[in-house]
Amino acid sequence: MGFSSKIFGSDSTDPSNFTGEERRNIALFIAGIMCFKFAFESLNGSLALFILSRFPENSAITILAYAQITYGISQSIGSALVGQVIKYFRPSRVISLFILLFGFFVGIYILLEALSGGTLQKEGKWNPKFIFAFEVVLGLCLGVMELIRRVIPASIVGNNEDKLKKMDATVHIFYEVSGVTGAFLSTPLLEYLGEVYATILIPPLFLIGGIFYWNVRTETPIEERELIEPGIKKDDNFCFRAFSVLGDYFLNVWYGAKIVLTSRKYCWLVFGYIIPLVLHRNIENMLIPIFAKEALKVGAYQGILLGGSNFGELIGALFVLRFVRLIPTPLPWVRIDALALSALWVLPFVPTSPPFTIAM
Repeated sequence: MGFSSKIFGSDSTDPSNFTGEERRNIALFIAGIMCFKFAFESLNGSLALFILSRFPENSAITILAYAQITYGISQSIGSALVGQVIKYFRPSRVISLFILLFGFFVGIYILLEALSGGTLQKEGKWNPKFIFAFEVVLGLCLGVMELIRRVIPASIVGNNEDKLKKMDATVHIFYEVSGVTGAFLSTPLLEYLGEVYATILIPPLFLIGGIFYWNVRTETPIEERELIEPGIKKDDNFCFRAFSVLGDYFLNVWYGAKIVLTSRKYCWLVFGYIIPLVLHRNIENMLIPIFAKEALKVGAYQGILLGGSNFGELIGALFVLRFVRLIPTPLPWVRIDALALSALWVLPFVPTSPPFTIAM
């Protein structure tokens, strides 16, 4: 039995196996997400090293922290606001447009460096404070894409729990394979092209990824378009709808917090998912670039460290795919993750070996 048969299943009578149409959509979805992840791995290192290199040394780390907060808040707002958008448009079309928009803004980031005299040998002369504008727009786009990336699987395979688990694990494997290779490739890109031009692969690969996403066939939300939302009339103007969406964002935060914090069934998610996810982002977007630049003295080596992190996630996804039916609860994985994170305590110690050896 081949690799594709093990993943997609070959027995059409088994309800957990995918139909031909589902396989087509999953393949396109995986192709799009691999283009995204492979190119995206150079961006976080680029933005972090840009701040660490172009702001005064005594304030660069603090500014990086503010930039990451801005980036995170923008993602949160983007993911909350897109809930209204996917009521009227196919999720696959929305993510396609936003990945193209993301690539467009990265293209402006590169163009700004080139127009201000930046080359492979010297830095551009544009005001580094503009990086916060890029953090905002890229964070909004990423928030939209991250949410829709989690919505699309259910629109492809429906609510079949076995299919969803199998598809999520399969997608995550290819996602992390791209992440590992993209992260390792970002090291020579950052080293030889510099922190801005290292993102050169993002615009073309995001264009290709957008085309793949566009062709994923998901259900058109015709019924949703025809429904009138409670309290909103069809002839309401755009400004009213915009304020309504903004109000929905805060309501979503309130109701989400209420559900999670007041239910014994869900309260563990705060410590088992939310806080670890925030810390994971801080490790990859802040701690790793700072450690590479300040401790290893070569900022480009953050790609090697990030590649190791992604490789660990790849191994985890393979375990989930293999034992998805044997271990139905996520708690064992959360406990293993908590123990593994204790290895980060090695980072505060001053390295004495050559930088490349430590990074590897």
